[in-house]
Amino acid sequence: TYKAFLSLAKYGSLVCAAILLAMAFGFFAGGFFSATILFIVIMAAGYFILR
Repeated sequence: TYKAFLSLAKYGSLVCAAILLAMAFGFFAGGFFSATILFIVIMAAGYFILR
């Protein structure tokens, strides 16, 4: 169960950070579609980094 908790905390933090960065990018620079693409890119990169 501790391993599941660590995994949930790790990937939950990744999701929160990716949403935060994508929302900031969407509000200030790019728009909805660019922010969605950025979110997907951050999630993919974060998955490979945290794996």
